[in-house]
Amino acid sequence: MLDFSDSEFRVVDVKIGKNEYTLEEASGDAKCIYQNAMTKGVTLNSAGKPEKISGLADADPLLVSHCLFDSTGKHVSVMFVRKLPDRIMEALVDEVKKMSNMLDTKDGEKDAEDLAKNEQESKVTGSD
Repeated sequence: MLDFSDSEFRVVDVKIGKNEYTLEEASGDAKCIYQNAMTKGVTLNSAGKPEKISGLADADPLLVSHCLFDSTGKHVSVMFVRKLPDRIMEALVDEVKKMSNMLDTKDGEKDAEDLAKNEQESKVTGSD
């Protein structure tokens, strides 16, 4: 039996400068938005091989923006995340992926290729 008695989101308090935030594990919606951003950046040729990869760098800040809340409980903007020092943004990305069981391989582009290929195959076979 799958037991989800504890269905609360995992959270970590975050302080950036003088401001306090809450980083929450990704919801299903946040994960879908992230995966869509990853696959949007990959164009496959007729053989299913990547032809063009672009815009993947936007996916991580997008994920964090859907998981980082200010003191009023509102999501922060993607631009807020993108303007953070890289060491802070990367730490937030790593933490949200760890909390959300979204750790990927070292080759993020390969993951994006696999997502795009799976999406293309599901369109061909009609499965989702």
